[in-house]
Amino acid sequence: MVVKTKKGYFQVLKNVKDAFNLEIFEECYIEEWYDQFIYIVGDISDSKLRLKGFSANPAAKEYFEYIPDYLIEACNYKPAYFILKKITEEYYNEHKDEKETEEITKGDTQIPHIEKEAFDKDSLVLLHTQKSAPHIVLDMNSLNAVKTYPLPDDLANEILKDKQAELNQRRHKPNNRNRNNR
Repeated sequence: MVVKTKKGYFQVLKNVKDAFNLEIFEECYIEEWYDQFIYIVGDISDSKLRLKGFSANPAAKEYFEYIPDYLIEACNYKPAYFILKKITEEYYNEHKDEKETEEITKGDTQIPHIEKEAFDKDSLVLLHTQKSAPHIVLDMNSLNAVKTYPLPDDLANEILKDKQAELNQRRHKPNNRNRNNR
C-alpha cells in the first residue's frame, strides 16, 4: 500500500496492529531530520508515536537491516508498529490502487518469539517491605548458577600431586636475578 502525506510519498511495508495513523504521522514527522532516511519505523509506546529513521547505507548505524534489532531492543514487547519506505511520486502514481503491503526485500522484520528465562526457585528471594507487602528480588549469585559436585578421590589426588610438583619445581628453580642491582 502506498500513501500520500503532506511530508511526501511512502510505501507501507508493514503495519502491525494498525499502528499507522496518517494524521499523527504528519504531526511527528520533521522534514529536517527524517528526509535523510529512506525507511521510517514508527512504534506506539505509552499511546505516543515514536519515529526512527533508517538508511540504505550499510556503513551507517541506522542501516535498514537493523530494523528487527531496533524493534526488539528499543520497543515494547510485541509493539504496534509500522515500517514506511520513502518513494517517488511516479512510483506512488503507478501503485496507488494496490491494497496489500509488501515485505522489505533484505532482512526479516519479524520479531522472534522471546522466551522468558527459566529461573530456578533458589534464585528468588522473598523480602518484606515496611508495609509488609511481599517484595520479590532475584538473587544474582544463585541465578542460573552451575551446580558443583565433589571430584572423585582419584582425580582429586592427581590434581593435588600435579599442584605439589609444580610448587616444588618453582621452589628449586634458580633465581637468576642479580639482587645487587638497584
